[in-house]
Amino acid sequence: MAQDGSSMLQIDGSYQNLHQRSKGSASATTIYFPLAGANVSYVAVQFGGGFNRRPLVAVRSGSLVAMGNPQQNPDGSWWAYFYVRADVGATFDWYAYDTLAPAERGTYGLQVMNAAGEVVFDSTWRAMRVVGIVSNDGISGVTYSLPAGRTYAVAMNPGGRAIPTGPSAGVVQSFGASVSSGTISVSPFQVATIAGAASAANGPVSGIILDVTNY
Repeated sequence: MAQDGSSMLQIDGSYQNLHQRSKGSASATTIYFPLAGANVSYVAVQFGGGFNRRPLVAVRSGSLVAMGNPQQNPDGSWWAYFYVRADVGATFDWYAYDTLAPAERGTYGLQVMNAAGEVVFDSTWRAMRVVGIVSNDGISGVTYSLPAGRTYAVAMNPGGRAIPTGPSAGVVQSFGASVSSGTISVSPFQVATIAGAASAANGPVSGIILDVTNY
């Protein structure tokens, strides 16, 4: 096992590190659910092709953003919906990570393989740098503080809540993440209403915080 001086990057033969396959920026284009103060808007984002597995996607935005499950197109490329707790035009950056095939190894720098012949690390690609864990009970929001001066993004499942608001009504919430300097906030926002009897349910959130500085 090897670790760099920042303690952010670890090369471990028992773990096939992910590397950045693609990245981009997008803007919400359509109102998904109207809310007072700021609507919930959404957009479908294409991540491109060439992935060896379903991509792990991290998001960076000043607004709360929740990502739906990545879906595969008929041509093998991937895409997903992003839901933003902001009006149409709100922007976010995304970073998609994937495993590397042996044929994708660089021809210089450091390459590490495990006993199974899998690429564990390649210095010619942008390796995923995990600097924090996201976890909550699926009920309340949570805030994480990391050193300022770096660029962070969050990859997480959006969880979800069903909340009864009366005998025959309720609301559905999703959790989104926002990033402001070194402060990462994970909070719920409403994405739908329930017409009819509603039972309380909470879906916990889990994920990771990545350092994407200079990525």
